[in-house]
Amino acid sequence: MIFKISHQLIIFLCLFLSASTVLSADDKSINFTGPEIYKLDWNTRSVSGADIDNNSAKDIILINNDQTKIEILYQNRADLYRKKQQLQKNWQPVLEDSRFVKKGLVTGFKMNALAVVDINADNRTDLIVSSKLHGLSIYLQKENDQWHKARHFDFLQPSTHKESLKVVDIEQDGDQDIILLGKEILYILYQDANNGFTIKQYPLSESNYFSLKIVDINKDKRLDIVYFARNSRYSLRVNLQNSDGTFGAERMFALPTPNEQISFYRQKGSDAVSLAYVQKKMNLVNVGHFSLNHKKNSPYSIALPHVYPLAMDGVKSPNYAIGDLDGDGLKDIVVGDYKGAQVWFYKQQSNGQFSNPIAYPSFSAVEALAIADLDNDGHNELFSVSKKEKLLGVSSFINNNRITYPEPLDISGQPIALTASPVASSNTMSLITLYKHKKKRLLRIIQKDAVSASWKTVQEVELSQLKFDPSGIKTVDINHDGLYDLLIFIMQKPAIVLLQRSNGEFSLIKDKNFSRGLLDNIKPGDMTMGALGNGEGKQVFIAGKGFARAIGWSKKQQLKVLDQYNTVDKSRRVASILPVNVDQDEAKELLIYQANSERLELYKQDETMVFRALNSYQVGQIDLLDSYVWPASKKQKSRIVYLGSDRFWIIPVGENDISFKSTAQFETSLDEVYFDFITAGDLDQDHSDELIAIDSSYSHMVEILSFNGKQWRSLLNFELFDSLSLDDENGTTSAPRELLVEDFNDDQRADLLFIVHDRLLLYSR
Repeated sequence: MIFKISHQLIIFLCLFLSASTVLSADDKSINFTGPEIYKLDWNTRSVSGADIDNNSAKDIILINNDQTKIEILYQNRADLYRKKQQLQKNWQPVLEDSRFVKKGLVTGFKMNALAVVDINADNRTDLIVSSKLHGLSIYLQKENDQWHKARHFDFLQPSTHKESLKVVDIEQDGDQDIILLGKEILYILYQDANNGFTIKQYPLSESNYFSLKIVDINKDKRLDIVYFARNSRYSLRVNLQNSDGTFGAERMFALPTPNEQISFYRQKGSDAVSLAYVQKKMNLVNVGHFSLNHKKNSPYSIALPHVYPLAMDGVKSPNYAIGDLDGDGLKDIVVGDYKGAQVWFYKQQSNGQFSNPIAYPSFSAVEALAIADLDNDGHNELFSVSKKEKLLGVSSFINNNRITYPEPLDISGQPIALTASPVASSNTMSLITLYKHKKKRLLRIIQKDAVSASWKTVQEVELSQLKFDPSGIKTVDINHDGLYDLLIFIMQKPAIVLLQRSNGEFSLIKDKNFSRGLLDNIKPGDMTMGALGNGEGKQVFIAGKGFARAIGWSKKQQLKVLDQYNTVDKSRRVASILPVNVDQDEAKELLIYQANSERLELYKQDETMVFRALNSYQVGQIDLLDSYVWPASKKQKSRIVYLGSDRFWIIPVGENDISFKSTAQFETSLDEVYFDFITAGDLDQDHSDELIAIDSSYSHMVEILSFNGKQWRSLLNFELFDSLSLDDENGTTSAPRELLVEDFNDDQRADLLFIVHDRLLLYSR
């Protein structure tokens, strides 16, 4: 039977059930008095603590969406309390302690998240909120509890989660910056010395992120960004700050069914970055820490993918170009935005990371890209094809800061596809293009004349068997003669093969020159090339369902299978097969990724000379379009590159990288307690954080955990209220829904502040 009772009785029950609680732990004691109870509205969130009025007493600030205002509970303000009493027309019993007096800042709109900080360094605390209506709003404080008119950033699209907004000096230049999780974008508002903001947008690989944290993960004295992804097995995401202050790659770590909040905590005597979270629908608290992988621990370990989400709508699969476009000796990546009439430039940095993508105007409906130095001037250019605009154009990277708009090449016909390749008869690269001209489809080899500086077609081949546009073209040395040949891929049809001859011309190979079905219905990404280190030079690999093959050219001028590599999972098609020297010995291994999989598998040759599965790695999922191995250079070690439909991956080979390892679990001994979230705080002043775990859905229990150097143990538990005694008029019994660990009575000891239904409960030390 559920009884409906008054708020006064709720207060009494809270006081009765949660009165002064003391527990001795070693030489220290954790004790609380209270709770002090303060009336709120039901739809409140994002509780914070700060000294708003500079009276040396910490105030309470939170969002009140029932009244569309920011609620401020000023502490020790007798002037506001007297004013409040004077304005009351009817006498009411005092149900709240007069230590805090409420005063609101009306915004007029519902808010998502709140940050309380002195953003403009004028020694007055300011208020920053995110919302659907205005994106991001900054309220600067004036004197005498007054506020300036809000500055809105309406074009931002923030997350609806209450932990999606942080204000920190991310650049460590003395100015506070704003970090905001968006729906599919991470926004960083960098503040300058004049209180202006430069906004940078970093695309996210998914939507609906939450639990934003700012912490130095890899101990390089730069602040990094951590957040959670909902409904993903790889829910823990980390974005490390680059040496130039930018961000780029997401790192994904698998966590077992985490709940909606993570908490970082400090352990005495440890410099590891430690994290705690609650495993969903379990009575388990999981803890772990970040560290650097060391290759000596396992010769077959590889780094997790560095994930770069694409900054575009997925109307059509993107097209990529890879090459050193800015002339710094490092390969960059350019991605064509079909819908946006632009290309995105990802500049590679000296540490192997890629900077924030920058968009430059280009043709509409870009279909194909290539990076090559066709004029032999030592600088690569970017070539673009728009089938819609019937244009083939060339762009340059100028002034070390931008890509020019494409200059159209004066060549007749409608361009369809494009790639670049070295040609035997020339010391320069050539463009290999497919054109449609008067219902015919033509292959053209285009070069730039060194004398006249004009573009000319040096060879043209009619492809009469090509009745519709292909799915792509690719250059590989399919007959192992040191010259790059051309494959044209056709959906549901065998690929067309053109061999390059010693004079630089391409000749069409008839179907009878390769086995039936060998090249049927394959895509450009199904074919890769690399050397296994067995003295046979580079080989061409073709993906299949449940297997992959190495192919070559026989003495009878026929394409044949040289070897086959069977995968463990026979039901999935191989999406990529790459030879990679993971263990740094003389022979390479094969790294295989299968479609719709979340694992990379490593295959190594055994004593029978057969490649068999040796190891697998949890890496997440990518809709793969193509893949490459970038060989090691003087500037960096080898890189594995996976190009996908909505993101690309970079995997360093033979380098240390961050990892996350679960180190311990705590399972409560309390009956029918299932934790929902966890918060960290140093409650006993020993420079090591305790964990406060909360069941807000069923038992409404609070349990305080401590680490004794070997394991986590329970210090204290108490029930906030009896759920059977409440009939929630708002249809939810989820409480408490928030906890803030702060020192509110200035005794240098942390207090606990809970939001429970329409009340604040403050437990002081």
